[in-house]
Amino acid sequence: MPENKPGADALFVLKPKDGNPKEEFKKVMKGFNSGKRTERKQANKRLVEEARRIGFMGILGPRERKALDLRFPEEGEEDITQKECGKYFGVSPTRVQQIEAKALAKLRVASRKSAG
Repeated sequence: MPENKPGADALFVLKPKDGNPKEEFKKVMKGFNSGKRTERKQANKRLVEEARRIGFMGILGPRERKALDLRFPEEGEEDITQKECGKYFGVSPTRVQQIEAKALAKLRVASRKSAG
């Protein structure tokens, strides 16, 4: 490693086993991010449950409410993926993620206002 570049010794290169560096990177990142993703999903689920309990779901539009109901169902019901939710609405999974994010943001704002 060149001595004149600070932190150069901390860099590494993935040696792909299957010859595809992108796939190898995805495998590594999937394991790395899985804990954070699970924590975020649990936090969002708690937010939606609290909004249902308090009655904040009324501030959402019908599409936003249905998306959250499908993605974060009540106890005993099975949640679905963004891809499955997209098929239900006839949109892409990315659009479902956008609808979900907007709805969750509205709920966060409402919960902060009610707490303060």
